[in-house]
Amino acid sequence: MPPKRTSAVAGEGLSKYLFSRFLPDEEEFASSDAVRFIPVLQYIDENFNRKITNADLSGVMYLTPTYFSNLFTRRFGVSPQKYILQKRLTLAAAMLFESGKSIKEIAFACGFENETYFNRQFHKVMGMSPGKYRKVSVPLNG
Repeated sequence: MPPKRTSAVAGEGLSKYLFSRFLPDEEEFASSDAVRFIPVLQYIDENFNRKITNADLSGVMYLTPTYFSNLFTRRFGVSPQKYILQKRLTLAAAMLFESGKSIKEIAFACGFENETYFNRQFHKVMGMSPGKYRKVSVPLNG
């Protein structure tokens, strides 16, 4: 059991780091217009493993896709699609630590439509391939 706990802590730390780059702290979030986006963020959380378009997200707030995208980007400093990508990559990194699933299975479980795109995006953000990331995480797993 301790190895899983270590990997969960590592995955949680990675998640906090990535999200801290894109989301305001709790006090700023609660006192700002960001509260309007809570239904959108919940929608993303519930559907990240499927294709999500700006039209889907804008529909949650009853706005046009362009206006929604501009508001979201202004509020969070990142486009809705970039936010979704970061969320998917964060989950994928945690799954690489904790599961024995293949990289392809993880890619699809995290909402990527193909493994090649997943590998390319993971490498761009994490600085290494998912396979290498998993190998360097092995000492944490046990």
